[in-house]
Amino acid sequence: MAEKDAIKNRLDRMVKKLEEIGPDVAEGWGGTILFKIVDLDTGWMMKFAQDGTVESLEEKVDEDAATSILEFKSDAFIDVFNGKVPPAQAKGIGDMRVYKSIDALVAIMPEVIEKEN
Repeated sequence: MAEKDAIKNRLDRMVKKLEEIGPDVAEGWGGTILFKIVDLDTGWMMKFAQDGTVESLEEKVDEDAATSILEFKSDAFIDVFNGKVPPAQAKGIGDMRVYKSIDALVAIMPEVIEKEN
């Protein structure tokens, strides 16, 4: 099981990457992605402004407020976003589940998953 700090650090790197590439990838969306980590019994809400910037990232689970929900086991979260396991594989073996809208996820995920060398 990955540590809570490792999850938070990886999310912070995602926010930084989204800031580096610019808001165009999420412009006009204005939604919130919930990264729910089931084995740590917590999650983080990444809220996007209409202009595509990340407005906030906070440790909180509010499925009703989330536009998209990604549910992971902690190790799978790290493996997917570090580029070690493709999202489709994690989904196929039950380590990742997606709920609600996937529109923004389709645009954002390829930008924040690190490529393995």
